[in-house]
Amino acid sequence: MPEMMEIYKGYAPQYDELVNAEDYENNFSNFLLSEFDWSGSIVMEAGIGTGRVSKIYLDQITFLYGFDREPHMLKAAGRNLSKWSDKVKIAEGDNIALPSISKKADIFIEGWSFGHTMIENKGTMAETFDRIFASVKTNLRSGGRFVIIETMGTNVLTAAPPIQELADFYSILQNKYGFKQEVISTDYRFESLKEAVRICGFFFGEEMAKEIQEKGSPIVGEYTGLFHLTV
Repeated sequence: MPEMMEIYKGYAPQYDELVNAEDYENNFSNFLLSEFDWSGSIVMEAGIGTGRVSKIYLDQITFLYGFDREPHMLKAAGRNLSKWSDKVKIAEGDNIALPSISKKADIFIEGWSFGHTMIENKGTMAETFDRIFASVKTNLRSGGRFVIIETMGTNVLTAAPPIQELADFYSILQNKYGFKQEVISTDYRFESLKEAVRICGFFFGEEMAKEIQEKGSPIVGEYTGLFHLTV
């Protein structure tokens, strides 16, 4: 199994296999579309990956500026979002050095990306997010929505931050900045138990693959935390 960051650098097809099986009951998609006003919006998305989250809202918006630090993922996003190429601009951009966009966004969103940045900078987590928050704020209109999507555990029975660094990050979001937290069930459903074991094992490791095999189900439980703030 490659390291997590190696997956983002060179394994977009395998990543798509995972995320395309996620949220099979559409709990997350339905919440995202009902909670935020996407109609006619300008959106800025960081850590766009292969475009899995973008596809949920793209039909409703006016324009998307999408960023990721990995060129490999951006190439996959370009292919996956080609249907909307007339209103999508994607470019390289690291979370802690996000580019300025030409028109202020109505919604800023990121998915499963800031958490990695916080872990990489765990010794300066508060200062790192201060920088990110300031950068995002300059790109959002007054009253814009700031949406952060992060994990609350995969192949678990109850929702919780899976590691202490993420617990610390979520605490900063809620206690320092006032983000409201929602927890959503986003279970995976794979075509077979064999596929569940193979795909989750590749991404999450042999121990999880063994647990899924023992459970004997192609459905793998997951919880997602959605943190949102009006800026």
